[in-house]
Amino acid sequence: MIGTNIITQSRRLQALNRAIDNASIAITDKVLLIFDQSPGFIMYASIYKTGFPINTVEEKRNAIEGLVAITFSSEEVFKDLFDAHDTFPHLDFELYKGNVLEEDHILYDHDYSHYIPKGKTKNRLETKRTIISDGETFTLLAASKPSFGLRTLEKQLPNIVLIFGLVITFAIFIFGFGEFRKLQKE
Repeated sequence: MIGTNIITQSRRLQALNRAIDNASIAITDKVLLIFDQSPGFIMYASIYKTGFPINTVEEKRNAIEGLVAITFSSEEVFKDLFDAHDTFPHLDFELYKGNVLEEDHILYDHDYSHYIPKGKTKNRLETKRTIISDGETFTLLAASKPSFGLRTLEKQLPNIVLIFGLVITFAIFIFGFGEFRKLQKE
C-alpha cells in the first residue's frame, strides 16, 4: 500500500467511510495485490478516541482516531474455506462482493479456467446465493463444470431399468399365462 493514495479510489473510500460510519468492519471489492498482482481484498476496522460518544454518524466522524487495514489474498483465504483439497473438482465457485457479477467485484474464483455464464441459460447444475454479514453483501455462484457427468453405469441406468422392467413383466406374463391355462384345464 506504500505509495498508494486510497482516497482517490472511490470503492476503497466507500469502504473506509462504511467502516467509520457504521463502526463495523468493511470490506473492499477486489484489489490487485502489489507484490504479485493476484486478487485480494482489504478489510477496514475503525478505531475511535476513548471517551467520545459514537452514537451518530457525526459523532463517529468526530471521534475517529484511525483505521486498521488488513490486506488478504483471496486465494489464501478462500481456498481453505471453499475446499483446500478440491473435494469437488467438477464444481466451480465464484464469490462476489455485492450483487454486481463483474470481474471488478469478484473476490474468489475456485477455477479461473472455468467461467460461469451469468445469462439465463441453465444447461447444468447452478445456484446463486446472496449472503449478508454485518451489513456487507456477498454473492456466491456455484455451477457444475462441463466435466461433470454421469459415470458409464449411471448413463446406462435408464436402459438397465427398462430391460429389468421388461424381464419382470415377461416373467409375470408367463406366470399368469401358465395359471390361466391351468384354470382352463380344470
